[in-house]
Amino acid sequence: MYKIKNNLTKLKRISKKHDFYLNPNGIYLNRNERIIQFSNQILKKIRNSITSESLSLYPDFNLFYKKISNWLNVKESEIFLNEGVSGLVKTLFETFCDQGKSNVIIPFPTFAMYEIFAKIYKVKIKKLKYDKKFKINLDDIFRVADKNTSLIILPNPNVPIEGFLDLTKIKKILNFCKKNKIMLVIDEVYYPFSKSTSIELFSKYKSHFIILRSFSKAFGLAGIRLGYAIGSKKNIKYLSKVRGGYETNNLSVLAASVLIDNYHQVIKYVDDIKNGMKFFQKKLKKIGIPYVGGNHGNYIFVSLKNKTEASKIYNELKYYKIYVRSGWPKPYDNGLLISGSNIKIMKDVSKVFENFFYNE
Repeated sequence: MYKIKNNLTKLKRISKKHDFYLNPNGIYLNRNERIIQFSNQILKKIRNSITSESLSLYPDFNLFYKKISNWLNVKESEIFLNEGVSGLVKTLFETFCDQGKSNVIIPFPTFAMYEIFAKIYKVKIKKLKYDKKFKINLDDIFRVADKNTSLIILPNPNVPIEGFLDLTKIKKILNFCKKNKIMLVIDEVYYPFSKSTSIELFSKYKSHFIILRSFSKAFGLAGIRLGYAIGSKKNIKYLSKVRGGYETNNLSVLAASVLIDNYHQVIKYVDDIKNGMKFFQKKLKKIGIPYVGGNHGNYIFVSLKNKTEASKIYNELKYYKIYVRSGWPKPYDNGLLISGSNIKIMKDVSKVFENFFYNE
């Protein structure tokens, strides 16, 4: 007789729907996606890379592993592909956590999938809160960790607030993890919006250190659902053991390959977004609205007076078909997360803010 796991009956999940497919005329700044269209040149190269065999044959990723290895200057045996950072996080829980025993440390608030996978695999979550300066106290990490702590997962930067950790702090956490046999996972899904990366610490600490990255943000390829982990040969071997039949699919790898070969286009896009966010930051300062972010990721968290004001500006933006993200848990329920775009689009966003607050 089959039986549905009790923890799944209590887990609430909603299938995500993207309003773009119903209303493509809106400006969707609510998911930290690329909304600037790719050039015809890039789209043509992706289309031309697809052959009949790409569709008809089962995948072979050897060439792509070699490509990404050369690009990152990391050994092929130290890289593992999967279905975005979400798939990688799932694999981490499957590989390193004991059901009903392990605990995992994460910041709060953060990427929702960390906690969802913890519930699926019956792993206890320990949450770290940010201080008023949006920083995490390292002593809090060291204090809550215990003998059952399997993973410390720290997105760097984090969402909705950046809460950025410099390399000095990461090194201290790594030393603690080495001593206590804990795996530190740094989620760098937004690299290279930030020029800082913990990969330079990898060679020294690789035995208890895993870095996650994605092609969704700076590459602008959220639709292909592709990410990769960087870890020791031993750790990657174990991550690979719990994969499905294949890490990903041929089409995702072909699209990512084109962007790696044209990495200058990725950097140009990153620069365009950073310029747009700088423009928006200046406008917010002029109006006198507090904000966090725009320095290490492709988003800005705008902090309003209260939840009511946040709701009003949210609806005002929506009236102009500009969609941002609200509904954050306390004490961030008075804020809006706004994905960055180029100066042209951020001018449109700024005008709504200016008109709202100057005419209030």
